[in-house]
Amino acid sequence: MKKLLVVSIMLILPSISFGYTGNELLRDCGLAIRGFNGEKLINADHEKAGVCLGYVEAIVDEQRLVPTSLQFFCIPSNITYEQDIRIIVKYLNDHPEQLKWDANALIKHALDQAFPCKKGKIRR
Repeated sequence: MKKLLVVSIMLILPSISFGYTGNELLRDCGLAIRGFNGEKLINADHEKAGVCLGYVEAIVDEQRLVPTSLQFFCIPSNITYEQDIRIIVKYLNDHPEQLKWDANALIKHALDQAFPCKKGKIRR
């Protein structure tokens, strides 16, 4: 069932990701971090934080479904989605020149920088 959900999200995600840039990702994931830190968010901010969380979960889960030789990044199993989001926000804040890039590509790039796959592994 979980695989079916992830595959469904993977099919839908490209259509909703068009135009979703690092600027929106930084805004939405910043709200998610505020929520993680215990700050009370208004309903609209909860929705935006949820977009971030769902987007990151879908990309991370997608990578776990593909053969390891094709993965963009190699996240250890003990890393949480919250930690992924904090890593992504730090990357975006450190690279403001990339905020106009596609959010999907930025997430993959940020997580590859934090969790590169072992040498000798074929990667796309």
